[in-house]
Amino acid sequence: MRPVHLGNPPADTEGKIDWIIRALKEIEQASHDESDQFFDAFTVTNVTTTRTFDADAATVAELADVVGTFLTDFKERVF
Repeated sequence: MRPVHLGNPPADTEGKIDWIIRALKEIEQASHDESDQFFDAFTVTNVTTTRTFDADAATVAELADVVGTFLTDFKERVF
């Protein structure tokens, strides 16, 4: 997560509530910024779109397709 600078909260109650809301939004955005950069750095090739697997019988190739599908979906922001 990137560094977040929130400043000091104001003294009045209403100002504090607004400050808290802005702070939480900033923290949320900061946590997404880094994950976007992380996932965008991957290049996935030769993937068969797969979103299901049998945990007791999956092959390495099937798991690779699941991971590849997850990375591709995330990069395209398809949820």
